Formats: sequence, C-alpha cells, structure tokens
Amino acid sequence: MTPALYIGIAVASLIINLMLGIIAYLGKMVIDGVKKDVVALRVADEKLADKLSDFTHKDDFKEFRREQQDLFRQMFDKLDAINDKVANKADRVNGTGSQ
Repeated sequence: MTPALYIGIAVASLIINLMLGIIAYLGKMVIDGVKKDVVALRVADEKLADKLSDFTHKDDFKEFRREQQDLFRQMFDKLDAINDKVANKADRVNGTGSQ
C-alpha cells in the first residue's frame, strides 16, 4: 500500500470518528433534555395530584349523600317512635286510651 492510501484511510477514519462523536454529543444533549422534561412533568404531576386530593370526588359525594339520607331516615323513625310513645302516654293520662 502506498502512503497516499494510508493517508486517505486515516482521513476517512477521522471523518467517520468526528461524525460519530458529533452524533453522540447531540444524542446526549437530546437525552439530557428529555430527562429534564420528565423530571419537570413528575413535579407537575405531584402538584396536580396534591390539588386533586383536596377535591371531593363525585362518587365520594354520592356515597356521603346516601349515608346522610340514611341517618336522617333513622332519626325521623326514632322521632316518630318517640312521638307515638308520648301520644300513648298522653292518651292514658287523659283517659282517652283504650283500657
């Protein structure tokens, strides 16, 4: 092989190595940018999750409303029972009750 051929191969090898180096550098820059964006998205997601945890979910509200209705129904049943007892006692005192 002639010295010119060695120089040609060396130059081609140098060009290929430079191109691969540039591609690797740009690839690293892209990967670093993506990593920063992922971290920023995770932080934003955590903030949003904290905000959403403060809100009542629709299903939670429906369940709460159902529980409240059951409690009020029980309270009114107890009040009706107390009212019946008081009415029976009043009837006995007045003598209008059946004896």
